[in-house]
Amino acid sequence: NLVQEAIRILPKRKHVRTLMEFARYEYSKKEGSVERARTVCEGLVSTYPKRSDIWHQYIDAEQKYGKDLSKVRKLFERAVTLKISAKKMKTFFKKWLTFETEHGDETAVETVKSKAREFVESLSNR
Repeated sequence: NLVQEAIRILPKRKHVRTLMEFARYEYSKKEGSVERARTVCEGLVSTYPKRSDIWHQYIDAEQKYGKDLSKVRKLFERAVTLKISAKKMKTFFKKWLTFETEHGDETAVETVKSKAREFVESLSNR
């Protein structure tokens, strides 16, 4: 497998970038496999759960190439449970709110706002 060979040869610092490029390729090409792309992305977010850049790329690819909006929502729901800084979390909530404004209904928008409020309240309770 070409990807496995690349990972074997490349320095460790380039592994994440290479795997994300492969996942984007799988998502975007007609002969690619969305499931294979998801598997690569899932492996990355499970290995590097606090890397918000990986989560954002995964969500972006799923929005752009995946056909199932519920999968995008589930990714957002998972992402907003991460133990990351408030600044990084804010970007997830903004992105999710934009997504629901464009693709969801009023209930979905209110759900995002409610979860954002809960997050802010949890910060003041620390």
